[in-house]
Amino acid sequence: MDSGKIYFAIGIHNHQPVGNFDGVFEDAYKRAYLPFLKMMENYPGIKFALHNSGCLHEWIQEHHPEYVDRLRTMVERGQVEILGGGFYEPILTILPETDRVGQVSSYAEFLKDTFGQRPQGAWLAERVWEQFLASSLAEAGVRYTMLDDNHFKNAGLIGQELLGYYTTEHEGSTLSVFPISERLRYLIPFRQVEEVIEHLRSLAEDGTERLIVYADDGEKFGTWPGTHKHVYTDGWLERFLDALAENSSWIEIIHFSEALQKLTPAGRIYLPDTSYREMGEWVLETPARERYEQLVDLLKDRGVFDLVSFCIRGGSWRNYRVKYPEAARMYAKMLEVSRLVNASRSKKRAEALRELYRGQCNCAYWHGVFGGIYLPHLRTAVYEKLLAAENLVNRAGKAKVTEADFDGDGSPEVKLSNGSLNLYLKPSAGGHLYELDFRPAGFNLLNTMARREEYYHREVGQEQHSPPPDAEVPSIHELGADSSSLAPLLKYDRYSRVSLLDHFLAPGYTPATIADCEYRELSGTAKSHRDFTIDEQAGSLTMHSREIVFTPGGDRVLSLAKTVSLSKDPGSFTVTYSFRNASPAAIKAEFAVEFNFAMLSERDPAKWYFTGAGDNSKKQGGLGRTADLGAHSVFGIRDERLRLQIRVHAEPAARVLVHPVYSVNHSESGFEKVFQCCGVYVIWALELEPGSTVMYSLDNCIDRL
Repeated sequence: MDSGKIYFAIGIHNHQPVGNFDGVFEDAYKRAYLPFLKMMENYPGIKFALHNSGCLHEWIQEHHPEYVDRLRTMVERGQVEILGGGFYEPILTILPETDRVGQVSSYAEFLKDTFGQRPQGAWLAERVWEQFLASSLAEAGVRYTMLDDNHFKNAGLIGQELLGYYTTEHEGSTLSVFPISERLRYLIPFRQVEEVIEHLRSLAEDGTERLIVYADDGEKFGTWPGTHKHVYTDGWLERFLDALAENSSWIEIIHFSEALQKLTPAGRIYLPDTSYREMGEWVLETPARERYEQLVDLLKDRGVFDLVSFCIRGGSWRNYRVKYPEAARMYAKMLEVSRLVNASRSKKRAEALRELYRGQCNCAYWHGVFGGIYLPHLRTAVYEKLLAAENLVNRAGKAKVTEADFDGDGSPEVKLSNGSLNLYLKPSAGGHLYELDFRPAGFNLLNTMARREEYYHREVGQEQHSPPPDAEVPSIHELGADSSSLAPLLKYDRYSRVSLLDHFLAPGYTPATIADCEYRELSGTAKSHRDFTIDEQAGSLTMHSREIVFTPGGDRVLSLAKTVSLSKDPGSFTVTYSFRNASPAAIKAEFAVEFNFAMLSERDPAKWYFTGAGDNSKKQGGLGRTADLGAHSVFGIRDERLRLQIRVHAEPAARVLVHPVYSVNHSESGFEKVFQCCGVYVIWALELEPGSTVMYSLDNCIDRL
């Protein structure tokens, strides 16, 4: 049978997130982005589409403008087709429509100014698709995008139906969509070149002409473990490009925009809301993931998985905001700032929009093998950009109290704000403080991450797996890692790592049991629903609840009033607790207020605990301590790296316990231990006769150094 012809479209996507370290950018540039471009320069007949995210492009333009010049030459000679997309690599589906169109349109204009051509296609971050994107992208001037063939399989397509491209629409606006071959994503560059060519040949054996698409991360060509040596030193990429050139009689490399001109669409399609297959697995909570994997294994054992895989789906990307409340809070902040900036008439609105767009970079909003919600520096960068946008259009210094359902959970939250602070409080869950923005530094001191069970934790401390025998270099999904030292760190939190969490502690706790969440509580105070009143003049919120404390001497009822108020000093706020014993018997218990401060590093000598004020101030060691600091009226954290200080004045003096919080999470390099925050417990011994009352207060001050 005569061999047919394969049209082969190649797309490369390069990205580094907003807030990533310069050293990471530089390493990826030297190990992947630059050598790939240099190699492709030697094969001018092999066309490819290239997407550099806006965050990466800005860094390259500043640090290596010669790269942009080389790329411009390759664009002008027709070898490279530039892909657009959201400017700062957002997940477009979670943005308000005005920001979706704004991100894509502004990056298209930027690229047109840089390369002289407006991109026709757009890369979608993590290939997250929802049908309304068809009209949003069309409004931004986009003609096509590429999505994983998983999307098309979930729509019912199989086999040869995945070769070619399709037309989709929303409300009459049309968009062309190209299926990305999952098989090629796993072959390139991890298997032998001959295996890749044989796979392509198998698609042309019946003498027909077909289009197949490879589009994937450029980091696979140099920064994934072992790939730089494999791709460049050992010559995989050169052999692959030579093989494409040698087989040019039946493999025609084609740009995506050329495919729209040369080839007719394979038909119309409507795709389900989804992303690539692995993303749908990662988003599942552990119990659901276990059942999902059991089903997949069962179907594979029976030899029918390939027949029914099109209807086996994981979860929705949106549910990362359910799996990780921290992502939901960050998302809520982004929406709030978006509304503020887009409604502003400030002369700095354009600058604020750019900062808002940077704060929409996707990587800190989710987690899988990729996705950086566990990485404090990425979350910090998001808040920094969002607060920068807020500060540009809203510098009001007057105290303000706002009641709204900020996080969209159906219950109201309360925001106390002035020129220096934003405090977000949740009366429906113990009145805890879940965001504390110090606006002069653009820093959210509660940008923390709770320790929770992840499906991959079952592999921590287990024997490493060997990569497949036919792998020239293992992909991230096939890597093993020595994690034996991390198993003792697998501790899971009862609550989000927020602040002003209220506890009645059972006797026998220690700093270590507090750190490991192995202490007992005598009440559900931390989660109790509280009625509240607002005093706009005083800039305060007062919450009331009835608490039952299960003491060794019997159950006791307490009336609790908790007031949080902004102080005249713009960087300060006060928290007061008033207890009244509503029981016929005396109560004796220990009441604790929990803080969690996101300080980015526990090993930095420029960060430490202190107790006492003025001449009596005393260093109490670094932030990696698990310790009982004793009873103090004044304590806090000094951070000379961030140039700020947190100082708390307790009245009366209180016992202070501290400990670091570490997560164990998976990344491209394997398992890693990551410092998330400092846990601080402020503890008073409460003794009350029937009908009597007691008051505790915490004056909190955040200063610039």
